[in-house]
Amino acid sequence: MLVLFHYPALLGLLALAGLPVLVHLLSRARPPVYRFSNVEFLRRVLRSTARIRRPKDWLLLALRTLALCALAAAFSWPVLISKSAALPGEKSTVILLIDRSASMAAREGAGSRFDSACAQATRFLEQSKPDNANLIWIDAEPDAAFPEPAPNLDFLTDLLQQARPVPEAGALSAAFDLALRQLAKVGGHRELVVISDFQATAWRDFAPRLPANIVVRAQCVATTTPPNVAVSRLIPQPAEPVVGQDLTLLTRVENFSAEPVRTQLTLDADGARQSQAIDIPAWGEAESAFVIRPANPGPMAITASIEPDGFPGDDARHTVVQVRDSLRLALTAPPASADGRILGKLATSLKWLELAGDPADVRPADFHFISGWSGATPAELRKLALAGTTLIVRPAAACPLAAIRDLLKLPVDPADGPLALDASPSGWTATPDEAHAANQLFRSGDFGNPFAGTFRERLHLPASLASQPGIRPIAHFAVQKINQSDKIRNRSIGRLLINADRLVDLLNNAFMHDNDPIRHRHGFRLVMGNINYGQAQFFLQLFDFKAHAFAQFGVQIRKRFIQEQQTGFSDQGPGESHPLLLSA
Repeated sequence: MLVLFHYPALLGLLALAGLPVLVHLLSRARPPVYRFSNVEFLRRVLRSTARIRRPKDWLLLALRTLALCALAAAFSWPVLISKSAALPGEKSTVILLIDRSASMAAREGAGSRFDSACAQATRFLEQSKPDNANLIWIDAEPDAAFPEPAPNLDFLTDLLQQARPVPEAGALSAAFDLALRQLAKVGGHRELVVISDFQATAWRDFAPRLPANIVVRAQCVATTTPPNVAVSRLIPQPAEPVVGQDLTLLTRVENFSAEPVRTQLTLDADGARQSQAIDIPAWGEAESAFVIRPANPGPMAITASIEPDGFPGDDARHTVVQVRDSLRLALTAPPASADGRILGKLATSLKWLELAGDPADVRPADFHFISGWSGATPAELRKLALAGTTLIVRPAAACPLAAIRDLLKLPVDPADGPLALDASPSGWTATPDEAHAANQLFRSGDFGNPFAGTFRERLHLPASLASQPGIRPIAHFAVQKINQSDKIRNRSIGRLLINADRLVDLLNNAFMHDNDPIRHRHGFRLVMGNINYGQAQFFLQLFDFKAHAFAQFGVQIRKRFIQEQQTGFSDQGPGESHPLLLSA
């Protein structure tokens, strides 16, 4: 503590403190001395009682001296201040750092923690009356009321009365950096006042470096810790659905209390509402999924919310999903190739599929089909996959296996050479992997069997490639060969002419959804995909008529579900005169 005086010149009045001493000394009389026996007796009595009277005299002298010192000090106007207070005549600058993050919306008694923080800040300004002040909010993007501290305290007071908390986390480092930059530009007495609930998750690991010449005050407005349930995550899958596609909204709700909680989770998607009751264990979490089907293209606002609790700031999560009217398919294929012709027909028949053919259109494609890949630029293809494009690659017969390993980021085998193309007039049969996700669509038999045909060409891939982590074959070729049929001719059933050479069950129209997929002189050995760059499920999961939606295009990179179309053509098989695709 320090004692300072506004008028130190008046301290000269302290000399009056010696006046009682002078009066005491000068008032001592020296009368003539006459010795009488009775007087001597009295003097002896006085000397014996002087020990009792002397302390009283000294006490009286001290009281008179202190009274004069107090009178002199009163005229000098002393000021009792602390070491953190401004010196007389020194300008003071105060910056208020007020937390208005989501946790400050918690109820504390009749009001929220944020209301209490604003009230404390208002009282501080009224009592301290600094020469200059400023207000900085601790939120996601901290900003100040003034570009620099200013004397307009009334404006800051009005701002405190109108402010509200925001449902977002506070950027502590950015807020403190802004406050310290402003204080560094001013002189005199500088003070930083921090008002927050000091929530542990935000402040535990925060340790700012503060200059020694800045006074820091911290005021906590949290008095209790009420139970809190929060919607911590809302994820749309896929991120950009197509009109008519099933959109799955994955939500996560967390319980930050020691008691289990049951609450109602509500999803609002452009006015359409769904609700689910969820149970959350103590200090645990629960996940829930909602499925909606967008009807119109454009942005769709989605909100997941729970019942209000003590922390209303985290009771809801919001997102905006961009609903698209079509998917884009890019095609890299030799001119007049069968792959290009088949995919061109596919894009024409499906209104939700757009074939990217304009070179001036630089929009990214959802799928990129590469026919006859020679093994060039695998790194560029990986960049496309990482950017969100599902790659569908059919390597050429002369494509090096090293390029395929590079594309899938697999170790190079020195024994690898170029791909081998096997051909057989009698062909091979294929056995699907029943547990593979791409084959689940055909387990019931309602949609035919994509592996029921005969394959006369196949790419020969080493078995070591299929055993790599993250790669799983969709089907395997049988060892035995199929004999030629003993009759080659055409049969006419109704109005449809069907090729009957080594085909299966041709008594019905040979559309894909009529249980009779056709094989036209094609084959494959292994179809595989890498989990990091999509899977070979483009054709196998293209249509899902049973669920009235198309199955997903690729896995991991994008997921697409498209409404069923009741059209088809005979070229809707796995390939035409070429091995089936190696999907990366």
